[in-house]
Amino acid sequence: MRLLRLPLFLFVFILCPLVISTDCGPGYAPFYGYSFINPEITEFDAELAPFFLDFGKIHEEYFKSTQEVYQLDNITEWRERYCNKATVADIRYIVYKASRFQLEDLLRAIDRPSGTGSASVGPLVANNSWGQYMLRHGCRETVEYLIFAKRCERHVVAPAESWRRIERDVPAMQRLIDEAYEAFLRTESDYIKLRYAFQAIRLAHYAKDYHQTLDLVEYYMPKIDNDPSIVEYWIKGHQAGALQALGDRAESAYLYSRVFEECPGKRESAFRSFRIDTDEEWQQCLLLCKSDHERANLYVLRANSNNAHLIEEMRNIYRYDPQHHALEMLLVRELQKLEKDLLANGINPQAGNNARVHNIPRKYAGERVVELQGLVREWLDEGLLPEPGLWKLAEGYLEVLAGNFYFAQTTLAEAEDMIKAKPLKEQLAVFRLVLRILSLDNAGEEEERELADLGRKFKYYEEYPDFPKLINDKLRMLYREQGSGAKAYLMEYSLAQLKANPDIDIIDELIDLCRKEDRTKFEKALVEFENGVTIENDLLNTKSAYLLGQGYLETALNVMKEIPELEWDNYGQFNPFVRRFKDCVNCLLPDTVTTYNRGELIQQLLDLEYEARAATSADQAASYYFDLGEAFYNMTYFGQSWKATDMFRSGTSAYRVFYDKGSNDFSHTGLPLGNHENFNCDRALRYFDLARRTAQSREIQVAAAYMSAKCERNDYYTKQARRTYDYFGIIETDYQDTEFYKRVVSECRDFQAFVLK
Repeated sequence: MRLLRLPLFLFVFILCPLVISTDCGPGYAPFYGYSFINPEITEFDAELAPFFLDFGKIHEEYFKSTQEVYQLDNITEWRERYCNKATVADIRYIVYKASRFQLEDLLRAIDRPSGTGSASVGPLVANNSWGQYMLRHGCRETVEYLIFAKRCERHVVAPAESWRRIERDVPAMQRLIDEAYEAFLRTESDYIKLRYAFQAIRLAHYAKDYHQTLDLVEYYMPKIDNDPSIVEYWIKGHQAGALQALGDRAESAYLYSRVFEECPGKRESAFRSFRIDTDEEWQQCLLLCKSDHERANLYVLRANSNNAHLIEEMRNIYRYDPQHHALEMLLVRELQKLEKDLLANGINPQAGNNARVHNIPRKYAGERVVELQGLVREWLDEGLLPEPGLWKLAEGYLEVLAGNFYFAQTTLAEAEDMIKAKPLKEQLAVFRLVLRILSLDNAGEEEERELADLGRKFKYYEEYPDFPKLINDKLRMLYREQGSGAKAYLMEYSLAQLKANPDIDIIDELIDLCRKEDRTKFEKALVEFENGVTIENDLLNTKSAYLLGQGYLETALNVMKEIPELEWDNYGQFNPFVRRFKDCVNCLLPDTVTTYNRGELIQQLLDLEYEARAATSADQAASYYFDLGEAFYNMTYFGQSWKATDMFRSGTSAYRVFYDKGSNDFSHTGLPLGNHENFNCDRALRYFDLARRTAQSREIQVAAAYMSAKCERNDYYTKQARRTYDYFGIIETDYQDTEFYKRVVSECRDFQAFVLK
């Protein structure tokens, strides 16, 4: 079992075999590819990058959810308005956790005479830095607003059960809108006024009274003289939603574009809501923009749509604002997609599955590489880009993806002189290593040693988990081209998979590798356990079992003898000589029977063959032949000693072989090369026939005929298109006067059906 966990490349390689969903064949498999792009190379805005980039779980720590960003922005603004005198955690508690009743207690404490209030606010607020601040400074307007906001929550926040239909209480929402108006009039703080305006506008929007939503925006906003606030962009988001609902998509889209750029907490909502249906609306939207930067930002949003032609949109953005921060992220986004399409596709073991299931590579990927290369070179020549080193790196990587390794090496060398930032230097080193691996044209000991030392010598190796996969797949291809089939096998599959479907040539090559005196570090990782012991004995045992199943007794025994005899018991105990009238694959052996390890079993079979030939009586010889037939029968798929010749048995194989006559190999979960089953009853049938023909005892003859009939039936299940009943005919014709015939008639339903025909 330890070998099943053996990492094949210096204990860091991760092998990814084909995923099998059922016994019946291959099922859905996830995309298999490689990624070596560092998310830090663009100095991205961590709140904007998720809309452009895809780094999966590798770098998920860089990104926060939209809800986290929204809450943190809100908390941060509250904290700034109160001179940073409260902690983030305490503000978060009061805004998002405290109940309305706790806040009412705080309000009552504020209204009490000085020195008498703090004892009655409750422990949660009494120990809260923001609650204490508001109590000391008498921030009554703030607490009144927070209480009001709590009352609005149930009308505007989705229930925890997202499947539940939201029933809006519109009359109650309208009453709250009226209360917000009254509170707005009596409130002195412009910041709290802005918050009341937001609550009223949001309530009107969720009540789907879009005209009122716009009227409230028009009424409230000119009357508030506050410092810049994220709340203004929350209001713009609701204003945009109302405009869109009323058919004014141009102004709506413009407002969403401003929210998208300026308000991280509402960025996802703005992104999802942004909508332009016609070229006329697009032109109207562009006219609303107040600067080229705002126009560029509109194209940034359009670039994120599913059907966008990214390079065309990048040109539009560049035309208005060559230094727009989204250009770098869009560049990296397209690099990611092209990397997925093209990087090492020729050595990817799952390339066929990627194309069939995921439609990767995209049909136009090759054209897109050329187009993006032209754009990058053009802009580098113009000299307007804020970080030309990044774009030069991208040019080099595009040449790697296109397979132009010579030009890629030159371009990356030129990039080295242009980059200063540490993330870019790291990315350059990573791209150069990718190029080095893909450029390998030989997998000799020198290359193995070089690759074996990467984990120790290349300081970024562990930060890019796809390096082992890339090296694995490249070496496997080279090994196959060089005729090193065994190494190529273990680069892709495990010993457990080899045991399930043995390949003698592969096994022999691996045995030779185990016996090689001066194995490289890489070869040791392939064939050694952690304690330095090789897999040689496991290979010999697998080979011996396979040969035994094929009936090559002397050869199988000689292979077992290459394993120290003291270790034979480690590979199982068997007794295929136990006689059973009915097949029982999983029945336990009686405690009284003698068991044999594989070497002893093979020797016993050889001894029985010798004794059968040397027997002094016909019945004695027939008895030995019967024992041999019994043993070979019980060592097939149909007997309780199948483990003597097979390392893995699937209960579904019998059903599947019935519909696929003659097959011996079947797909199975976790076994990309399939599972080999030992269905062959020919050797058992030969010995049963010898027993029947040799015996003088009619009881031995009929018992041998019955076992032959079982072999004949199994041949129909696994090989023959038509069921024959030759041995049932012999039993019915020749042995009705025997005791064994009476048992067959009474216990074998198959025979009963034959007799009644």
